[in-house]
Amino acid sequence: MRKIYRGKLRNPKIPYLTKKALRKKIQEVCKKVTRCPHCNDLNGVVKKCGMLKISHEKFRSVKKDNAILNEHLVAYENAAQFNRKIEPMISCGLINMLNPLNILHLFEQIPDEDIQFLLMNPEQGHPKDMILTRVPVPPVCIRPSVVSDLKSGTNEDDLTMQLTEIVFLNDVIVKHRL
Repeated sequence: MRKIYRGKLRNPKIPYLTKKALRKKIQEVCKKVTRCPHCNDLNGVVKKCGMLKISHEKFRSVKKDNAILNEHLVAYENAAQFNRKIEPMISCGLINMLNPLNILHLFEQIPDEDIQFLLMNPEQGHPKDMILTRVPVPPVCIRPSVVSDLKSGTNEDDLTMQLTEIVFLNDVIVKHRL
């Protein structure tokens, strides 16, 4: 299956609409895959659920009598014996919340030969490059200041406000790291 799609994707003269249809076919095939082809781990449903929150329901497609699921549930049941308050939350333990650092780590593990299935050129970029890890910050002395009509003096510029927001979100990511 990979060879068929790889051959089609290597054609540089393929029109945009054909690429779009091909991407849809690849997505449909990938949705049916329940195991990772590289590490053989379970692969479940991934959903975006709010700002900086992505959930991975690893065991959603697994039947209730599956050995892997039962092994996972036994660990929670042992903990529930000592603390009855966590018993109702056992089902929540089956959902893994991914943060941007987890996703960056997953993107870094994508092999170069698989990048073309994402309709990206591996020579021009990698999916890991889509997650910013560093932001160039100009020094305060060269940032423009905005003159305020309402008050005398100057106000902080938009760039400073955006940088403040980035620093705040970075702190949120660090605090919610598991």
